[in-house]
Amino acid sequence: MAENIFTSKSTLGFNQIQNRLNPFINFEDLDFISTASAINNFKQGETGDCWLLGALTSINQIPKGRRLLQNILKPLPNGDVQVTLIGAAKSYIITKEEIRYIPKLSSGCEKVKALEIAVLKHQRSNWLLSLKYTMCNAPYGKKRANMYDTGFMPSSYGSLDTNYDEYAMFLLTGFKPNDYFNKEDELEKALPELEKNKKSYAITVSFHSGEDDFIYNGQIFMPHHSYAVKEFRNEFFVLINPYDTSKEWFIPYKEVKKHKSSIVAVKIA
Repeated sequence: MAENIFTSKSTLGFNQIQNRLNPFINFEDLDFISTASAINNFKQGETGDCWLLGALTSINQIPKGRRLLQNILKPLPNGDVQVTLIGAAKSYIITKEEIRYIPKLSSGCEKVKALEIAVLKHQRSNWLLSLKYTMCNAPYGKKRANMYDTGFMPSSYGSLDTNYDEYAMFLLTGFKPNDYFNKEDELEKALPELEKNKKSYAITVSFHSGEDDFIYNGQIFMPHHSYAVKEFRNEFFVLINPYDTSKEWFIPYKEVKKHKSSIVAVKIA
């Protein structure tokens, strides 16, 4: 599939976008452009990282998240991609050659691969950055935190691992996420808000009840792996696996609780 060309209006004029799309599409509603998917379907590669890609996919499920991604993943006229990591207040230019030739990352969407490369560069240039994100060492400001810590270096110079979806959410959005792992009472109170305002929250789910895959209704779920929440309603989750974002997994909330799950939610204002 060709790369998504729904970019910010500062990169492509509306007439340019209209001329490059199917002529049968109705363009009278300009909100169609700003709320269209910011990324194409993709498949996670060998290098990872599910936490980053799960967070990215969850952000892409809501209108404000898609607008945010359009601003932080900007294709440039020469084929490069400008990637802005809001939580780190840094921007990287990823060249088309890097996107084409760096192996073992995701496939299917050039902007997603550009994001992975930008995070790899960020890890390498900031060896004191604590990817093992902990709330006690992250003094939040009003909306954003200084995520720097001391004494931590990525274990593998070539690996991509944000280690947890909470940190990945912050890195991409700059907003403080809520992690409801082992906080069942808080989660029960939060669920009505999450469901009522589901267009404002990006949500991920991961399962931590053991080391083995488990099966629900013929679907195989992986432990310690981030799934993006596409929809949550009537005590039921529709999940997207970064290994193939074209498919959906369905699981009831009671089954999610059974597997000692971590639910991370960030409100994108």
